[in-house]
Amino acid sequence: MIFLGAGPITVSSTLRAADNVAGNLVLFNPNGAWCWYQDDRVIVDQTNGTMLLGSVADSPGPGGADRRGDVDVTTYRFDDGSRRLFTLHESFQDDDHNVPALMQRSDGRYVAAYTKHNSDKLTHYRVSTNPHDAASWQPDEPFDWALTPGSDFNVTYSNLYYLSGEDRTYNFARANNRGPNFLVSTDEGDSWSYGGKLLYNPSNVGYVNGYLRYASNGVDRIHFIATEHHPRDFNNNIFHGYIQNGQMFRSDGSLVDGNIYDQFASHQTDLSPVYYSDEEDGSQEFSRAWTTDLQLDAQGNPYAIFTARANDVPVNSNGYNDHRFFYARYDGDSWNVHQLAKAGARLYTNEQDYTGLVALHPHDPNTLYMSTPVDPRDDAALANHEIFKGVTTDDGANWNWSPVTWNSGVDNLRPTIPSWDGDNTVVTWFRGSFPSFTNFDTAVVGIVDRRFERTGPVHYVDAAAANTRFAADRDRPERRSRPAGRRLALADRIRQRRQRADVERDAHFRRRGRCPDAKDDAVRSRRGNLRSVRLLLGQSERRLADTGRAFGGQYAAFPRAIVAAGGAIAVRKPGDAHRRRRNGPVSRLRRTRQRGGRRGDRRFHRRSLDHDRRQDTHLVRRRGLRAGDRPIARRFQCGR
Repeated sequence: MIFLGAGPITVSSTLRAADNVAGNLVLFNPNGAWCWYQDDRVIVDQTNGTMLLGSVADSPGPGGADRRGDVDVTTYRFDDGSRRLFTLHESFQDDDHNVPALMQRSDGRYVAAYTKHNSDKLTHYRVSTNPHDAASWQPDEPFDWALTPGSDFNVTYSNLYYLSGEDRTYNFARANNRGPNFLVSTDEGDSWSYGGKLLYNPSNVGYVNGYLRYASNGVDRIHFIATEHHPRDFNNNIFHGYIQNGQMFRSDGSLVDGNIYDQFASHQTDLSPVYYSDEEDGSQEFSRAWTTDLQLDAQGNPYAIFTARANDVPVNSNGYNDHRFFYARYDGDSWNVHQLAKAGARLYTNEQDYTGLVALHPHDPNTLYMSTPVDPRDDAALANHEIFKGVTTDDGANWNWSPVTWNSGVDNLRPTIPSWDGDNTVVTWFRGSFPSFTNFDTAVVGIVDRRFERTGPVHYVDAAAANTRFAADRDRPERRSRPAGRRLALADRIRQRRQRADVERDAHFRRRGRCPDAKDDAVRSRRGNLRSVRLLLGQSERRLADTGRAFGGQYAAFPRAIVAAGGAIAVRKPGDAHRRRRNGPVSRLRRTRQRGGRRGDRRFHRRSLDHDRRQDTHLVRRRGLRAGDRPIARRFQCGR
């Protein structure tokens, strides 16, 4: 694929039709998807600067039948962009409902919990072997719900929350009575016991008795929003409550259930109402609500997203094609609900209420990311689901929208935002073909947004012989890379630097460096002149190239080439000594020669590779670039 900066340059109609991304798009897992009733699906370990993503693979994606139903955890390092995939359970079940919930323990180790979709009564648990390391995990230790009181339904979903004030871990699942139940652990996931029914609904209308989304302050409270049933079967409303010290409360703090550990649970309607759906009487209405996301603000008050059908007249007809997102926020006294945007039609025929969904920012109630096939700025229909960023300044009454993706050739679905910190945001989603939750060809991708980095829009297209010269040279023998941190002999260092600085007139560079598939191509400056820029490929992308797969699309017969508009590009290169700064070793060597020096002058080799390596982000300058050339695209990762 080729990445082009959205600068003031003219591109062909073919390029305009390509996918666009506002930010640094990262491929985390080439084969993965998730449902939205498991959390946390993505977590950030701030100790070592890594992110863990849970997902489920399917046979239409890369790897084929060998990857069908694999339950995965992908580790991504923010500092160098490297990725590592660990499969928790091979060939488990090809169903996105089986995605693992992830949690980091106080000792730094990780816990993963996952189930099948209404297929058995087992919740599977695995704990990482070492702290801050997802490379190895202890054996699977399943919990059997058949041994719990009143066991009458197979289990689905996992939601892990640790409360430090209780030193207790909760896992919420759908189980007995086809409704929400929970397990508890007093050793942070090493062992589990049955806690009780969270809610009880005796009506048993249709498929199940309620869909819940959870959020916790991590200390003493776990909040949740709930429906009565599945929207396919019932005109749902939305309710809110929270648990604290073994009791359940309404939004205003009034008691609902004095003991959540006994077998006497409350009904959803005993909780605080967030939203009452309109009566399905044939008038203009919003009906059959469904929970989407829940977070807590700095004061501990909840804010939420839910969906509803619009104008479903007659019932179970038009509403399939017109869903709406709603934003709800509790101000300490009452719930305030605003219609957010149009969510479009159902994703596919068999699921009338599936939409692209919305992710609330966990550290900013005024920011969210939405997947929709309807442009929220003007209600124009889009060819596919796109991701939009929404920002409000009046508590959700009005929103300003900016596209994160646009002109996409495939759907971008189900964004989620892990808790990180106030200065950094990572938004992840999956993109590709999603005919059903048991049949999908999607890749887990995302953007990493750091406030100290400035990014510009890019768009990408499949590489082909017509837009990159590398196709003719992909079989060129690769150079052996040296271990990071190793000082090279002086002659080798000089020779390698000369080779790296040898820019050919046709703007093609040699393959080299710690990322053996890094390759170069031409780039047009603001004036339309060809410039030369070296860019890097991540390990996952290289592996994808071999299978002929890309983000739900197709690669050409050679790895992705990347091109950016502008004369300078900030490139993050993990431990890579190939620096091209104005004051870098190559430039100093050139100046040394101009002043009569020789290659062996200590003036040159005194600057070590280790010193260069400390520069994580730098400007790449090439022969022939002018000071007026604008940096547009930023930061490409090279996985190792």
